[in-house]
Amino acid sequence: MNINAVENCCGCLLCKELCPKKCISVVKDDLGHLNPRIDTEMCIDCGICAKSCPEMTPISLNEISEVFAGWDKENTAREKSSSGGAATLIALKFVEGGGIVYGCAFVQPFGFKHIRCTDHESLERLRGSKYVQSDTQECWNLLRADLKEDRNVLFIGTPCQVAAAKRTFRNTENLYTIDLICHGVPSVDMLVNSLPKKLNKDEVSNVTFRDSTNFQLKFFAPGNNVIYTRPLHKDWYLKGFFTALYYRDSCYNCKYAQGNRTGDITLGDFWGINDCCIAKEEEKGISAIIINSEKGNILLSSINGQAKLLKRDSVEVKKGNKQLNHPSRKSIRTRLFKTFIKVFGFNTAVKMSLPEIAIKSLITGLRKK
Repeated sequence: MNINAVENCCGCLLCKELCPKKCISVVKDDLGHLNPRIDTEMCIDCGICAKSCPEMTPISLNEISEVFAGWDKENTAREKSSSGGAATLIALKFVEGGGIVYGCAFVQPFGFKHIRCTDHESLERLRGSKYVQSDTQECWNLLRADLKEDRNVLFIGTPCQVAAAKRTFRNTENLYTIDLICHGVPSVDMLVNSLPKKLNKDEVSNVTFRDSTNFQLKFFAPGNNVIYTRPLHKDWYLKGFFTALYYRDSCYNCKYAQGNRTGDITLGDFWGINDCCIAKEEEKGISAIIINSEKGNILLSSINGQAKLLKRDSVEVKKGNKQLNHPSRKSIRTRLFKTFIKVFGFNTAVKMSLPEIAIKSLITGLRKK
């Protein structure tokens, strides 16, 4: 059996890196999602790809043990992060202790990949939520080599990417993992197709998707100069993202979008806290910190002095994060979008797939005039 039999590829491409015959190539589907394809003439049916696939051979999941709402006490990490800054604090402590961190960063030319970080400067590139799928294929061999050398490694990614990380090497004693509460992932092609033609993608040195709880796309040139900004009410890419319009097919059937988790810690936004004393902090960003293992306790204890931590319950955090209960739902809109984009292009296809949102945006725009 090989990965040609997989029905819901999550795009980790671990199979490609582990294939001993190097007979797996990468192809794009109609929406730009990366998928593996095997050259059956070269394949020796060793089964390594199927055994490594987090979809064909799912990993065992961890039960939630504790839940915290948290944020950086000094606000330094919090101000630059999407929520409370917990991921940044943990990652900084990890590299200070001699560990290695893998996470998603913007890379030139225009793309998003998992990179290897060993210092504060490289960790800066991991800051902020990224509403697009990260290409992980180049990190797997590096991660395996680090684990083989008994280096402490922290891998941060979506639940399926964390599952893939746990498949890279048998001995994962020194592998620590953080899975992110994930809605689903669009391809980089969808983001590129949403951009105006006047924007030179080759000049872009970084992209951010939100400033704390304020959702807006910002594109930066070298020197951290903003060259293009698109707020949520004008952004059809973000509207499509939040309505689950063009995720990978596997996202709509994700076996990891549930209460039991792949990571030692699960991180995300803590929305809708039922406590007026804490709720006032929500505008500044609050991290949902979910402990799933003893390694998770070790990671959290490393930032005890820097983070404000308030114990909450799992019911509350699940109420504000639907992906802790079930995957995003696929609707007729997704099928419509796949048809419309071939004829009308990205922005028009989104508007036609979301007519009620398009009408509302038009009315809002007219009122502002």
